[in-house]
Amino acid sequence: MFWNVDSVEGKDYAQVWELLERMLVEYEIDVLLLAESWPGEITDFYPVLPGNFSNRVRFFFRQTINLELFNDSIDNHHQSVVLQASGFDPIILTGVHFSIMRLSKDKRYAKFRVYAEELNRLREYAPNLLKNQQYQSEEKIKHLIFGDFNLNPWDNGMIERDGFNAVSSEYIAKNNKRLGKYGSSNKIEYLYNPCWRLLGDRSRSGESVIPGTYKFTPKDIGEVHWNTIDQVLLTRS
Repeated sequence: MFWNVDSVEGKDYAQVWELLERMLVEYEIDVLLLAESWPGEITDFYPVLPGNFSNRVRFFFRQTINLELFNDSIDNHHQSVVLQASGFDPIILTGVHFSIMRLSKDKRYAKFRVYAEELNRLREYAPNLLKNQQYQSEEKIKHLIFGDFNLNPWDNGMIERDGFNAVSSEYIAKNNKRLGKYGSSNKIEYLYNPCWRLLGDRSRSGESVIPGTYKFTPKDIGEVHWNTIDQVLLTRS
């Protein structure tokens, strides 16, 4: 579960935490990612992972979860853990909160290329970083990336080859690879982005559902009212 609290130190967020704790219980949440949240707000309910005290993006877990922490982010914009459940291969969980809205489009996409490269590198070498060395598969470790990307699914940083290379089709993500740079024989695995299905008017059980995750009034040409900037990306495996 992900929530951008948008908190300010000293403000009273009692109602927010009350609603959050009810949801954690009702939906039996195992993993919680908070963005823009001050330390100590819900520590008694969901112990914060030792050493993870950035208020930009913070993981909370049930105490029974076995995990290793890796923080490869150059600026605290993402936090990664390797989750190991009994009987299952480990999986990387990466929580993100990218602050790029004040950058020009060129600088925004350049920043995303850096983030994508950091997470690609983590996915490549994570098996060697695991302390217990129990992960012996030749396949790349599974990876789930979620949180506030501050880009829509169709934006360049999400879909381009040097960005997150994410597509809307699970079939394509599983069965195809993108060609590498011109003159290269390398092929790049796609990530699957299921959040494309959140775009536009839709209904659930006969009731209308909001067409996105964040709404603001457009100020520039090319902007839209409803955005889907909170997303989930999955590796093909």
